Amino acid sequence: MNRLTFGLPMVALVVFTTASTAAQAATEPASCTTQGTLDKHRLLRRLSLDLRNRLPSLEEYEALANEGTVPDATVAAWVKTDDYRLAMRRLHMDLLWVNPEGQALTDVQFRIASDKKSGGGTGIYSIFGSGRRKALRQGTGQETCGDFQQTDFDAKGFPIGKQATGPNGQSYLQDGWVMVSPYWAPQTPIKVCAFDAQAFNTSTGDTACPPGTPGCADCRTSKGAQSPKCGCGPNLSWCYGDIDRELWSDMTEQVLRLVDDVSVGRRPYSELLTTKRAWVNGRLDFWKKHLAHMSNLNKTFNAWAPGDAPTTDAPDYTNATWTEVTRAGPHAGVLTLPGYLLRFQTNRGRANHFRVAFTGQYFVPPATIDTPTAGADGCSDTGDDLTARCTCRHCHQVLEPLAAHFAPFSEAGSALIDDRKLFPVYSPACDPANLKAGKQIPLSCSRFYVTEAGGSHPGTLRPLQFADDDNVIHSQIKANVEVGPVGLVSRIVTTGQFATATVQNVWRRLMARDLILDPSADDHEIALLTTLAAELQAHDQLTTLVTRLVALDQYRRTR
Repeated sequence: MNRLTFGLPMVALVVFTTASTAAQAATEPASCTTQGTLDKHRLLRRLSLDLRNRLPSLEEYEALANEGTVPDATVAAWVKTDDYRLAMRRLHMDLLWVNPEGQALTDVQFRIASDKKSGGGTGIYSIFGSGRRKALRQGTGQETCGDFQQTDFDAKGFPIGKQATGPNGQSYLQDGWVMVSPYWAPQTPIKVCAFDAQAFNTSTGDTACPPGTPGCADCRTSKGAQSPKCGCGPNLSWCYGDIDRELWSDMTEQVLRLVDDVSVGRRPYSELLTTKRAWVNGRLDFWKKHLAHMSNLNKTFNAWAPGDAPTTDAPDYTNATWTEVTRAGPHAGVLTLPGYLLRFQTNRGRANHFRVAFTGQYFVPPATIDTPTAGADGCSDTGDDLTARCTCRHCHQVLEPLAAHFAPFSEAGSALIDDRKLFPVYSPACDPANLKAGKQIPLSCSRFYVTEAGGSHPGTLRPLQFADDDNVIHSQIKANVEVGPVGLVSRIVTTGQFATATVQNVWRRLMARDLILDPSADDHEIALLTTLAAELQAHDQLTTLVTRLVALDQYRRTR
């Protein structure tokens, strides 16, 4: 027997090879062993792992004793189980990359938490943002309330602060705490700083701000952060507690419930991309109605818009029941749910991942680097238009029109921005040429519009920056903006691209390899792909495709 010392170079394997081993190697065939058919027990194991994500039981192995192979009835039973539902979820998690966790839903001006969160403290809840604290207490922005119950209120019910002196000698208004039942745990009242807990709809104490009312801010909007008479609202409904992780989890579940519909739910598989339906629970409903718009635009933009599903009049954050709602406008299946839009922050990212996942196409860098040239087919090393930029253009001439389909939705967010009264194609206020001396571009402009001095089409909504140019590619951009995601998915479903890519996706999952699509290969599977895609196009059922694939000889061979 060979005895090798650990750490010797790999060539030592040749030096110490015995004569008998060398003779044996000389008699072995040079080619790989031909694939054979799986025996029934190994087939059962493979089917169980692929369709249920677990090994077969002893009883299931014993049931094969009098069978020549795994019965079709076994597969038919397994694809009706909850294990199969979870297996299909896993397949689509790998396909969609859904993971909104970590996406900033708001900023500190709209966050409320206990000072014990960072250790020590009194356990009293207050707003995080120093800017908002300063608006409330007229100090430096570091002061919060005192550890005493607030008892002084004016005639309208606004808390009255007491003059106090901070540790550095600064003067500020100090409030005490009041007891509040927070929306995220209504059965567990907490102490909240009185200024932070104010629950008036407006900064004047009225139910609404009539047009032209001086100094009246709507506390139910982000503008309330600038007013000392605006707090977190009834039950703190206008401020984020420590709820982000719950919302991220629900956004993922919302996507996966559509996956359930088109797998175990037996709805047409194309509805994964085309449906206007969506699932919501109390948390998501509450978030969309009261919290999604609470941001100063530095974070993700998720405000409710008329094209979204209507929210409940009085959503209950603690209601975990999922119900179906119907969206309108440009919504298209999972592609326009927050879980997907927040996972891919830019329209280019959304379009690129869509192209990979649902058409099976990838961008391949050019083999050579372009050099700047003049003329209609020339390119430049400078300029905002990437479809005309040297080297970049080879991908972006395809990517930019695709990305335009997602223009109705905010980048770095999930909100609809297709209302041209709120988001006109061109905004004079956002054009730096119209900026008065000493003034800065508003944040709302830099967030959505082209504001770079010397840039192309300043003052134009960013996704439509080149939409009106007299150019074939730019004309495609304009057309794709108008049809939105609905037009994109309709095209690939109708042409069969979606069916073909789906067959390839599921094949790769079950066979642990890609289809052989090299026409020069003797064992190519081009005709098989064509047949399977045509079948899927006709029946539009994911589970039918799965059961078809696991019955193929290619699945039932050793690998």
